[in-house]
Amino acid sequence: MALAEAPTSTNLVITRVTTREADRLHYLHALGLIPGVELVVHHVAPFNGPIQLQAARRVPHHRPQPR
Repeated sequence: MALAEAPTSTNLVITRVTTREADRLHYLHALGLIPGVELVVHHVAPFNGPIQLQAARRVPHHRPQPR
């Protein structure tokens, strides 16, 4: 689900970032918006407006170990 489509007041975890643009990736990283971060969307403005959110903490990502 895209962040702009997320319901407000719900805890979410960023699972992936779909852009490959280096400038955007650096910007998101500087804001702490990287996979594994838990956040809450407070408000999504209409017409591709800004999204107000609060990043909470990094959630450990567990990958299954190969056998």
